[in-house]
Amino acid sequence: MINLNIICVGKLKEQYLRDASAEYSKRLSTLCKLNIVELGAEKLSDNPSQKEIDNALIAEGKRITEKIPKGARIYTMCIEGKQMSSEELSKKLE
Repeated sequence: MINLNIICVGKLKEQYLRDASAEYSKRLSTLCKLNIVELGAEKLSDNPSQKEIDNALIAEGKRITEKIPKGARIYTMCIEGKQMSSEELSKKLE
């Protein structure tokens, strides 16, 4: 059985999103061992400079890197990334 680790920055705040995440986790439990790690976002001032933003991203990146298991394949996801179907993602994970 495949181990699937999702490492994310921030937490789901809305109940409907938490419910959806729990439902998907339940569905996936027969196919893989799913582990979701939620890391807190770096604090920024009300009007952050680009340097402050860059430093926060570097700090978050270091914390993410520390959570990646040795030998893991890494797939990065972000809102600006290419969207793919569940089937496409499944093929990549094979």
